[in-house]
Amino acid sequence: MTMMHRVAAALAARGIDVTAVRRLPAGMPAEIAAEVGSTGATAAQHVQWLRKAGGDADRATELKRARLRTPDYRAHRRTPEYREKSNARRRDRYATDPDYRAQRRERRATDPDYRERQNNWRRERDADPDRQAIVAVDRAINSAKQRGVPHDPRAALLAHAERMLSLGTCPLTGIEFTPEWDGLGWSPPWRLSLDQIVPGLGETVANTRGVVSAVNVMLGQLPDPLVASYCRRWLRWDGSDDPENGEQLLAWRGPGGRSVATAVLLGPRRRFPNCTLTPDWVRGELSKGVCSVSGLPLTMEPPVDVWNVHPRRPSIDRIDCKAGYVPDNCRLVCWWYNQARLDWTDEVPRRVADGIVATIG
Repeated sequence: MTMMHRVAAALAARGIDVTAVRRLPAGMPAEIAAEVGSTGATAAQHVQWLRKAGGDADRATELKRARLRTPDYRAHRRTPEYREKSNARRRDRYATDPDYRAQRRERRATDPDYRERQNNWRRERDADPDRQAIVAVDRAINSAKQRGVPHDPRAALLAHAERMLSLGTCPLTGIEFTPEWDGLGWSPPWRLSLDQIVPGLGETVANTRGVVSAVNVMLGQLPDPLVASYCRRWLRWDGSDDPENGEQLLAWRGPGGRSVATAVLLGPRRRFPNCTLTPDWVRGELSKGVCSVSGLPLTMEPPVDVWNVHPRRPSIDRIDCKAGYVPDNCRLVCWWYNQARLDWTDEVPRRVADGIVATIG
Protein backbone atom coordinates (compact mmCIF):
# COMPACT_ATOMS: atom_id res chain seq x y z
CA MET A 1 0.00 0.00 0.00
CA THR A 2 1.44 3.34 -1.04
CA MET A 3 1.39 6.53 1.02
CA MET A 4 -1.41 7.80 -1.23
CA HIS A 5 -3.56 4.79 -0.39
CA ARG A 6 -2.89 5.19 3.34
CA VAL A 7 -3.91 8.86 3.27
CA ALA A 8 -7.04 7.99 1.28
CA ALA A 9 -7.92 5.27 3.82
CA ALA A 10 -7.40 7.71 6.72
CA LEU A 11 -9.72 10.25 5.08
CA ALA A 12 -12.35 7.60 4.38
CA ALA A 13 -12.22 6.43 8.01
CA ARG A 14 -13.06 10.01 9.06
CA GLY A 15 -15.93 10.25 6.57
CA ILE A 16 -14.24 13.03 4.57
CA ASP A 17 -15.03 13.37 0.85
CA VAL A 18 -11.82 14.88 -0.47
CA THR A 19 -13.57 16.18 -3.60
CA ALA A 20 -16.07 18.19 -1.55
CA VAL A 21 -13.68 20.09 0.74
CA ARG A 22 -11.03 22.60 -0.19
CA ARG A 23 -9.12 22.50 3.09
CA LEU A 24 -8.96 19.99 5.91
CA PRO A 25 -9.87 21.10 9.44
CA ALA A 26 -7.04 22.57 11.49
CA GLY A 27 -4.82 19.92 12.99
CA MET A 28 -6.14 17.10 10.80
CA PRO A 29 -3.15 16.96 8.39
CA ALA A 30 -0.83 16.42 11.37
CA GLU A 31 -3.24 13.84 12.81
CA ILE A 32 -3.35 11.91 9.52
CA ALA A 33 0.42 12.23 9.13
CA ALA A 34 0.98 10.63 12.55
CA GLU A 35 -1.34 7.79 11.56
CA VAL A 36 0.24 7.02 8.18
CA GLY A 37 3.86 7.74 9.15
CA SER A 38 4.43 11.00 7.28
CA THR A 39 4.67 14.73 7.91
CA GLY A 40 1.76 17.16 8.00
CA ALA A 41 2.99 18.92 4.86
CA THR A 42 3.33 15.62 2.98
CA ALA A 43 -0.16 14.51 4.04
CA ALA A 44 -1.59 17.83 2.84
CA GLN A 45 0.17 17.38 -0.53
CA HIS A 46 -1.32 13.90 -0.91
CA VAL A 47 -4.76 15.33 -0.20
CA GLN A 48 -4.22 17.80 -3.06
CA TRP A 49 -3.32 14.95 -5.44
CA LEU A 50 -6.38 12.97 -4.31
CA ARG A 51 -8.59 15.99 -4.97
CA LYS A 52 -7.19 16.31 -8.51
CA ALA A 53 -7.84 12.61 -9.12
CA GLY A 54 -11.40 12.71 -7.79
CA GLY A 55 -10.50 10.66 -4.74
CA ASP A 56 -9.02 7.76 -6.73
CA ALA A 57 -5.75 6.80 -4.98
CA ASP A 58 -4.40 4.84 -7.97
CA ARG A 59 -5.06 7.74 -10.34
CA ALA A 60 -3.56 10.20 -7.84
CA THR A 61 -0.41 8.08 -7.62
CA GLU A 62 -0.11 8.06 -11.42
CA LEU A 63 -0.52 11.86 -11.57
CA LYS A 64 2.12 12.38 -8.89
CA ARG A 65 4.64 10.06 -10.59
CA ALA A 66 4.02 11.73 -13.95
CA ARG A 67 4.78 15.08 -12.34
CA LEU A 68 8.04 13.71 -10.92
CA ARG A 69 9.11 12.62 -14.41
CA THR A 70 8.69 16.01 -16.06
CA PRO A 71 12.01 17.62 -17.14
CA ASP A 72 11.38 20.87 -15.26
CA TYR A 73 10.63 19.12 -11.99
CA ARG A 74 13.59 16.76 -12.34
CA ALA A 75 15.87 19.73 -13.00
CA HIS A 76 14.46 21.44 -9.91
CA ARG A 77 15.20 18.38 -7.76
CA ARG A 78 18.83 18.39 -8.95
CA THR A 79 19.52 21.89 -7.67
CA PRO A 80 21.75 22.18 -4.57
CA GLU A 81 19.08 24.25 -2.83
CA TYR A 82 16.46 21.53 -3.19
CA ARG A 83 18.83 18.78 -2.08
CA GLU A 84 19.91 20.73 0.99
CA LYS A 85 16.31 21.49 1.91
CA SER A 86 15.30 17.85 1.43
CA ASN A 87 18.22 16.53 3.50
CA ALA A 88 17.57 19.06 6.27
CA ARG A 89 13.91 18.04 6.42
CA ARG A 90 14.88 14.37 6.65
CA ARG A 91 17.44 15.03 9.39
CA ASP A 92 14.91 17.03 11.39
CA ARG A 93 12.37 14.24 11.05
CA TYR A 94 14.81 11.64 12.34
CA ALA A 95 15.81 13.94 15.23
CA THR A 96 12.29 14.87 16.35
CA ASP A 97 10.34 11.69 15.65
CA PRO A 98 11.82 8.62 17.39
CA ASP A 99 9.29 6.34 15.68
CA TYR A 100 10.07 7.51 12.13
CA ARG A 101 12.86 4.99 11.52
CA ALA A 102 10.74 2.16 12.93
CA GLN A 103 7.83 3.19 10.71
CA ARG A 104 10.02 3.06 7.63
CA ARG A 105 11.29 -0.39 8.60
CA GLU A 106 7.74 -1.60 9.16
CA ARG A 107 6.66 -0.22 5.78
CA ARG A 108 9.45 -2.11 4.04
CA ALA A 109 8.54 -5.29 5.92
CA THR A 110 4.77 -5.15 5.33
CA ASP A 111 4.71 -3.85 1.76
CA PRO A 112 6.23 -6.52 -0.55
CA ASP A 113 6.41 -4.12 -3.49
CA TYR A 114 8.00 -1.23 -1.58
CA ARG A 115 11.64 -2.06 -2.33
CA GLU A 116 10.91 -2.90 -5.97
CA ARG A 117 9.10 0.42 -6.45
CA GLN A 118 12.00 2.28 -4.88
CA ASN A 119 14.55 0.45 -7.05
CA ASN A 120 12.55 1.07 -10.23
CA TRP A 121 12.22 4.74 -9.35
CA ARG A 122 15.98 5.07 -8.74
CA ARG A 123 16.81 3.23 -11.97
CA GLU A 124 14.48 5.46 -13.98
CA ARG A 125 15.91 8.56 -12.29
CA ASP A 126 19.55 7.51 -12.75
CA ALA A 127 19.00 6.66 -16.42
CA ASP A 128 19.17 10.40 -17.09
CA PRO A 129 22.60 11.07 -18.72
CA ASP A 130 22.81 14.38 -16.85
CA ARG A 131 22.83 12.51 -13.54
CA GLN A 132 25.92 10.37 -14.22
CA ALA A 133 28.30 12.67 -12.35
CA ILE A 134 25.84 13.17 -9.46
CA VAL A 135 25.33 9.42 -9.00
CA ALA A 136 29.08 8.74 -9.16
CA VAL A 137 29.85 11.39 -6.54
CA ASP A 138 27.06 10.30 -4.19
CA ARG A 139 28.24 6.70 -4.36
CA ALA A 140 31.84 7.73 -3.72
CA ILE A 141 30.94 9.85 -0.68
CA ASN A 142 28.71 7.11 0.76
CA SER A 143 31.50 4.57 0.25
CA ALA A 144 34.00 6.86 1.99
CA LYS A 145 31.68 7.31 4.97
CA GLN A 146 31.07 3.57 5.27
CA ARG A 147 34.80 2.78 5.13
CA GLY A 148 35.84 5.66 7.36
CA VAL A 149 38.18 7.24 4.81
CA PRO A 150 38.39 10.98 4.00
CA HIS A 151 36.63 12.61 1.07
CA ASP A 152 36.66 16.05 -0.53
CA PRO A 153 33.61 18.36 -0.42
CA ARG A 154 30.77 17.31 -2.68
CA ALA A 155 31.08 20.38 -4.91
CA ALA A 156 34.77 19.67 -5.62
CA LEU A 157 34.12 16.01 -6.38
CA LEU A 158 31.18 16.92 -8.61
CA ALA A 159 33.31 19.32 -10.67
CA HIS A 160 35.98 16.59 -10.90
CA ALA A 161 33.41 14.02 -12.05
CA GLU A 162 32.07 16.42 -14.68
CA ARG A 163 35.61 16.80 -16.06
CA MET A 164 36.02 13.02 -16.18
CA LEU A 165 32.66 12.65 -17.89
CA SER A 166 33.60 15.26 -20.50
CA LEU A 167 36.34 12.90 -21.73
CA GLY A 168 33.58 10.71 -23.12
CA THR A 169 35.32 7.37 -22.56
CA CYS A 170 36.93 5.40 -19.74
CA PRO A 171 40.71 6.00 -19.79
CA LEU A 172 41.50 2.39 -18.82
CA THR A 173 39.31 0.65 -21.39
CA GLY A 174 38.19 3.17 -24.01
CA ILE A 175 34.54 2.25 -23.29
CA GLU A 176 32.06 5.10 -23.67
CA PHE A 177 30.33 6.37 -20.53
CA THR A 178 26.59 5.70 -20.70
CA PRO A 179 23.85 5.21 -18.08
CA GLU A 180 21.89 2.91 -20.40
CA TRP A 181 20.95 -0.34 -18.71
CA ASP A 182 19.51 -3.59 -20.08
CA GLY A 183 18.08 -4.67 -16.74
CA LEU A 184 20.82 -7.22 -16.05
CA GLY A 185 22.89 -6.77 -12.93
CA TRP A 186 22.51 -4.45 -9.98
CA SER A 187 23.41 -1.28 -11.94
CA PRO A 188 24.47 -0.10 -15.41
CA PRO A 189 27.99 -1.48 -16.07
CA TRP A 190 29.10 1.42 -18.30
CA ARG A 191 28.05 4.31 -16.07
CA LEU A 192 30.67 6.75 -14.73
CA SER A 193 32.21 5.66 -11.43
CA LEU A 194 34.93 7.26 -9.30
CA ASP A 195 37.77 4.81 -8.57
CA GLN A 196 40.38 5.31 -5.84
CA ILE A 197 43.82 5.25 -7.45
CA VAL A 198 45.40 4.21 -4.14
CA PRO A 199 42.85 2.26 -2.08
CA GLY A 200 42.43 3.59 1.42
CA LEU A 201 43.62 7.15 0.79
CA GLY A 202 40.07 8.38 0.39
CA GLU A 203 37.68 9.78 -2.20
CA THR A 204 39.56 12.95 -3.07
CA VAL A 205 40.10 14.78 -6.34
CA ALA A 206 43.80 13.90 -6.30
CA ASN A 207 43.15 10.21 -5.59
CA THR A 208 40.18 9.43 -7.85
CA ARG A 209 39.73 8.89 -11.56
CA GLY A 210 36.68 8.37 -13.70
CA VAL A 211 36.11 4.83 -15.01
CA VAL A 212 33.09 2.79 -16.03
CA SER A 213 31.41 1.00 -13.15
CA ALA A 214 32.41 -2.47 -14.40
CA VAL A 215 36.09 -1.47 -14.28
CA ASN A 216 35.74 -0.24 -10.69
CA VAL A 217 34.19 -3.59 -9.74
CA MET A 218 36.91 -5.59 -11.49
CA LEU A 219 39.74 -3.61 -9.91
CA GLY A 220 38.42 -3.69 -6.37
CA GLN A 221 41.49 -2.98 -4.24
CA LEU A 222 43.91 -4.71 -6.60
CA PRO A 223 46.67 -2.74 -8.38
CA ASP A 224 46.28 -2.00 -12.09
CA PRO A 225 49.35 -4.05 -13.21
CA LEU A 226 48.09 -7.18 -11.44
CA VAL A 227 44.60 -6.91 -12.96
CA ALA A 228 46.15 -6.26 -16.39
CA SER A 229 48.27 -9.42 -16.03
CA TYR A 230 45.16 -11.44 -15.15
CA CYS A 231 43.35 -10.05 -18.19
CA ARG A 232 46.28 -10.92 -20.50
CA ARG A 233 46.43 -14.50 -19.23
CA TRP A 234 42.67 -14.79 -19.58
CA LEU A 235 42.63 -13.62 -23.20
CA ARG A 236 45.53 -15.93 -24.09
CA TRP A 237 44.07 -19.00 -22.40
CA ASP A 238 43.58 -21.91 -24.80
CA GLY A 239 41.08 -23.79 -22.64
CA SER A 240 43.55 -26.35 -21.27
CA ASP A 241 43.51 -27.62 -17.68
CA ASP A 242 46.34 -27.90 -15.13
CA PRO A 243 45.97 -31.34 -13.47
CA GLU A 244 49.21 -30.93 -11.51
CA ASN A 245 47.90 -27.78 -9.83
CA GLY A 246 44.61 -29.61 -9.26
CA GLU A 247 46.40 -32.32 -7.28
CA GLN A 248 48.04 -29.68 -5.10
CA LEU A 249 44.66 -28.08 -4.42
CA LEU A 250 43.08 -31.40 -3.45
CA ALA A 251 45.97 -32.10 -1.07
CA TRP A 252 45.49 -28.78 0.75
CA ARG A 253 44.31 -28.90 4.36
CA GLY A 254 43.12 -25.94 6.40
CA PRO A 255 42.64 -25.42 10.15
CA GLY A 256 41.45 -28.58 11.84
CA GLY A 257 42.21 -30.66 8.74
CA ARG A 258 39.47 -28.98 6.68
CA SER A 259 39.61 -30.00 3.01
CA VAL A 260 39.50 -27.51 0.16
CA ALA A 261 36.07 -28.80 -0.93
CA THR A 262 34.64 -28.12 2.53
CA ALA A 263 36.21 -24.64 2.59
CA VAL A 264 34.79 -23.74 -0.84
CA LEU A 265 31.28 -24.94 0.08
CA LEU A 266 31.24 -23.16 3.44
CA GLY A 267 29.92 -19.82 2.12
CA PRO A 268 27.16 -21.12 -0.22
CA ARG A 269 25.86 -23.56 2.39
CA ARG A 270 25.82 -20.88 5.07
CA ARG A 271 23.93 -18.34 2.96
CA PHE A 272 21.70 -20.76 1.03
CA PRO A 273 20.41 -23.77 3.02
CA ASN A 274 18.98 -25.27 -0.21
CA CYS A 275 22.45 -25.63 -1.76
CA THR A 276 22.67 -29.07 -3.43
CA LEU A 277 26.36 -28.96 -4.37
CA THR A 278 28.42 -31.82 -2.95
CA PRO A 279 32.12 -32.14 -2.06
CA ASP A 280 32.49 -34.65 -4.91
CA TRP A 281 31.27 -32.03 -7.40
CA VAL A 282 33.75 -29.49 -6.01
CA ARG A 283 36.63 -31.98 -6.10
CA GLY A 284 35.83 -32.78 -9.72
CA GLU A 285 36.03 -29.10 -10.63
CA LEU A 286 39.16 -28.54 -8.53
CA SER A 287 40.99 -31.35 -10.30
CA LYS A 288 41.15 -29.15 -13.40
CA GLY A 289 43.37 -26.71 -11.46
CA VAL A 290 42.19 -23.55 -13.24
CA CYS A 291 39.33 -21.06 -13.24
CA SER A 292 36.68 -22.40 -15.61
CA VAL A 293 36.23 -19.00 -17.31
CA SER A 294 39.53 -17.10 -17.17
CA GLY A 295 41.95 -20.05 -17.03
CA LEU A 296 43.89 -18.51 -14.13
CA PRO A 297 45.55 -21.12 -11.90
CA LEU A 298 43.66 -21.56 -8.65
CA THR A 299 45.42 -21.36 -5.29
CA MET A 300 44.67 -21.66 -1.60
CA GLU A 301 47.40 -19.22 -0.57
CA PRO A 302 46.49 -16.81 2.26
CA PRO A 303 45.44 -13.18 1.61
CA VAL A 304 48.12 -10.58 0.95
CA ASP A 305 48.20 -6.95 2.18
CA VAL A 306 44.76 -5.31 1.96
CA TRP A 307 43.08 -8.27 0.23
CA ASN A 308 40.50 -10.06 2.31
CA VAL A 309 40.99 -13.16 0.18
CA HIS A 310 43.53 -14.21 -2.44
CA PRO A 311 42.31 -13.13 -5.91
CA ARG A 312 42.84 -16.64 -7.33
CA ARG A 313 41.18 -18.55 -4.51
CA PRO A 314 38.49 -21.02 -5.73
CA SER A 315 34.97 -19.59 -5.66
CA ILE A 316 31.62 -20.95 -6.77
CA ASP A 317 29.85 -18.76 -9.33
CA ARG A 318 26.17 -19.04 -10.20
CA ILE A 319 25.59 -18.66 -13.94
CA ASP A 320 22.07 -17.36 -13.29
CA CYS A 321 22.28 -15.30 -10.10
CA LYS A 322 18.55 -15.60 -9.50
CA ALA A 323 18.73 -19.41 -9.42
CA GLY A 324 20.15 -21.55 -6.65
CA TYR A 325 23.39 -23.37 -5.97
CA VAL A 326 22.72 -26.49 -8.06
CA PRO A 327 25.28 -28.30 -10.24
CA ASP A 328 23.70 -27.26 -13.55
CA ASN A 329 23.79 -23.58 -12.54
CA CYS A 330 27.26 -23.42 -10.98
CA ARG A 331 30.89 -23.40 -12.04
CA LEU A 332 34.18 -23.10 -10.20
CA VAL A 333 36.00 -19.84 -10.88
CA CYS A 334 38.60 -17.73 -9.14
CA TRP A 335 37.45 -15.16 -6.59
CA TRP A 336 38.66 -12.28 -8.78
CA TYR A 337 36.45 -13.30 -11.72
CA ASN A 338 33.45 -13.90 -9.45
CA GLN A 339 33.77 -10.35 -8.12
CA ALA A 340 34.37 -8.86 -11.56
CA ARG A 341 31.30 -10.50 -13.06
CA LEU A 342 29.05 -9.57 -10.16
CA ASP A 343 25.56 -10.43 -11.46
CA TRP A 344 26.11 -9.21 -15.01
CA THR A 345 26.60 -11.51 -17.98
CA ASP A 346 30.00 -12.91 -18.97
CA GLU A 347 30.19 -10.39 -21.80
CA VAL A 348 30.65 -7.49 -19.35
CA PRO A 349 33.98 -8.59 -17.72
CA ARG A 350 35.19 -9.90 -21.08
CA ARG A 351 34.69 -6.49 -22.68
CA VAL A 352 36.47 -4.85 -19.75
CA ALA A 353 39.40 -7.28 -20.07
CA ASP A 354 39.66 -6.56 -23.80
CA GLY A 355 39.74 -2.82 -23.10
CA ILE A 356 42.34 -3.06 -20.33
CA VAL A 357 44.68 -5.17 -22.46
CA ALA A 358 44.25 -2.83 -25.43
CA THR A 359 44.94 0.25 -23.28
CA ILE A 360 47.51 -0.91 -20.72
CA GLY A 361 48.99 -3.79 -22.69
